[in-house]
Amino acid sequence: MLGDDSQLVLRKSTAEDSDKLGQFFTSIPTLGDLEVKMQREHHFSSFYERVGVDSETYILEENSEILGMASFLFKDCQFRSRTLKLAQACDLRISKNRKAILSWSKYFEPLLAQIRQERNVDGFITSINQTESAAMNAFIRPKLRRLHQPIYSLSRSFNLVSVHGFFPWSNRPNPNISVRSFEPQDKEKLIAFIQQKLSEFDLSNSKVRSKLKERYGDKIPLHEMVIPPVTIFHSNLLETIDDSHSFEF
Repeated sequence: MLGDDSQLVLRKSTAEDSDKLGQFFTSIPTLGDLEVKMQREHHFSSFYERVGVDSETYILEENSEILGMASFLFKDCQFRSRTLKLAQACDLRISKNRKAILSWSKYFEPLLAQIRQERNVDGFITSINQTESAAMNAFIRPKLRRLHQPIYSLSRSFNLVSVHGFFPWSNRPNPNISVRSFEPQDKEKLIAFIQQKLSEFDLSNSKVRSKLKERYGDKIPLHEMVIPPVTIFHSNLLETIDDSHSFEF
């Protein structure tokens, strides 16, 4: 745990922090053509655990209020003839609190040194969305050069495309599905599409209730956002490719 008289404290998160971490993580949107707020699972680190990635999450807080956070994923990577252990910094979130923005480096710089020593890390990598001004101003381009400010070296700029689906992927691409770039006129439809919640659907059918009971028990997440197949079927963006076949149910 790192802290001083300013009452700001940097510490490693625990399972008991999951709810607060999730709320803080969701409260800060990813900026771009759309402001997207991402919601993590109830156990904040469960995704990393499920895919077998060694990780640690740290919280910067004041009087139990989270003002900043960062996760580190530890991976062995091959570089030429060497094996390097890298720590990937992700889940970077910093509130608009002035003290947090000005003070974060004072706490994170010693943490990086601590992680390097305790985990035998050769280096750190991270990626930051250039449209997230608060993170850029705090981490990359502060107006004033501050003591303990880590020095960043740009490896590359890149565009990230997120593709969602089921794993394993189909061996043969579905000819009825096309993928295209987001366009400004898609904004309203996309917002409506991703904001649908489970509570908006008819859940009275006994088979539906049974399946919900099987999956969630007595705590059905009625406010969880969902994308039902029927929405895709009724979308005016859906195009008929081949209607020469008929099906009976």
